[in-house]
Amino acid sequence: MAGDDDVSPPAMQVTREQLREARVPLAKRDYCAHLYIPLEKCRERTLRMPWKCSHEQHVYDYCEYME
Repeated sequence: MAGDDDVSPPAMQVTREQLREARVPLAKRDYCAHLYIPLEKCRERTLRMPWKCSHEQHVYDYCEYME
């Protein structure tokens, strides 16, 4: 279809430096990385109890789905 080539990728919301400081794995350094960082912080803060970070997980999963 005409015009499909005009779609540009979304802008990264975090810098490479921020990703390195947050120790984000290379596999997670995509356009949803800005949501992965608070998810991991929540996991660390709550000792990996999944029900305590369900909102952060949902937001991150939705971003990954939409990407």
